[in-house]
Amino acid sequence: MRRPLTLSFLILSVAAGPSAAQWSWNLTTNLPGENIGGVWAASPSQVFASGGYRTLDGFNGSSWFGYTQPPGANRYRVWGTSFTDVWSAGQSGAGTGNLLHFNGSSWTESFQADNELFGVWSQAGAGVYTVGDGTMYHFDGTTWTSIPTGLNACYSCDRLEDVWGSDPNHVWAVGRYGTILRTNGVTATREILPVDASVGFNDIYGTSAHDVWVVGSGGTVLHYDGFGWTVVPTQIASNIVGVFAFARNDVYVTTQDGALMHYNGHHWNTINTGTTLGLSAIYGLRVHGQRLLYIGAATDPNQSSPDRGAILTGT
Repeated sequence: MRRPLTLSFLILSVAAGPSAAQWSWNLTTNLPGENIGGVWAASPSQVFASGGYRTLDGFNGSSWFGYTQPPGANRYRVWGTSFTDVWSAGQSGAGTGNLLHFNGSSWTESFQADNELFGVWSQAGAGVYTVGDGTMYHFDGTTWTSIPTGLNACYSCDRLEDVWGSDPNHVWAVGRYGTILRTNGVTATREILPVDASVGFNDIYGTSAHDVWVVGSGGTVLHYDGFGWTVVPTQIASNIVGVFAFARNDVYVTTQDGALMHYNGHHWNTINTGTTLGLSAIYGLRVHGQRLLYIGAATDPNQSSPDRGAILTGT
């Protein structure tokens, strides 16, 4: 069974504009559940966090709470199109996975798979995509379909970690061994990349079909401009685990050893979060000209017992 990182939860609030900002911090401890590793928000009062054993949390603008959910285990990623259409990819049992759906009031199981599901993405008109160990599935609103990947579907082999798209014809899944697949919901093809199979990809996000970012091991950042993939040098040696972009010149990445980096289209700057914890999943919102970033923060991933979550809010 895949053991998730022991994570807490971090919220950073960035002043409008693609430059580094001054920060003040507030820490809230004991988030319901454990091991937060996925985050998505419809608004500042409609935030979702997922993670370790049966962890699906919500924030209503004043407090955090744990959602009641169907049977299952670890919840890896969460994504939605609105507060009444949210999806959680995760583990239903030993080596099996499921996808849960939230309709604004309750979570129900929507799909079961023969392997754990690690990433999920949805969009009105594009349907829902979820990925696992060498597998990719698409839901068109009526039927779930398995998309051939050409990858090994054994446990923890050719694992696909996450999926993101800009529209129905531009959807990408990323994973181990230098793998980026592009799919239209029917077939999947491997992208030609400027890196080799020694790189493992962890996360993907973009603002359009011409502005897509992928991050991975060894400080790797790739950018797709609609024509091809290029390496964006980072001078980071550690594992980059999360990425979010407000614009091509306003990109944020997180590293497992605790760095939050900002890219302004020309160079990278380090943002001081005030914590020494390792960082994980990242998601952002624009609210009345202000940028908000929601970031998972990891404690020691090798400790034997998981921590309760915590929230660090920066403004």
